[in-house]
Amino acid sequence: MGEIFVVNRRSDWGNTKAKRVLIMRPSALGNPFPIGAKYTRETCIEAYRVWLWQKMQAVDERVMVALENIAGHIEDGFDVHLVCCCAPLACHGDVVKAAVEWMMAENAKARQA
Repeated sequence: MGEIFVVNRRSDWGNTKAKRVLIMRPSALGNPFPIGAKYTRETCIEAYRVWLWQKMQAVDERVMVALENIAGHIEDGFDVHLVCCCAPLACHGDVVKAAVEWMMAENAKARQA
């Protein structure tokens, strides 16, 4: 089983076999809440957390396909780099990582039932 890492797009990738998933705007998992006059980094990430949960509950096809693709790479044994421009600062990628890990845990529970 692979692992998920939130990485900066300017990071030195080295010779890794990790799958890279762009999570910046305008990707399916891009954060629609920009840091600026209305949002601090913390409120931006919290707004994203709520937005992503709503998309997951609504089974938004674009978002769910993106999350399921990440989970598939992990299950296939690949590490996944969620690529954004924020890392190593707090980032909505941390929310994406938690969502994928939650989905995978829920799927594992369902398989056991």
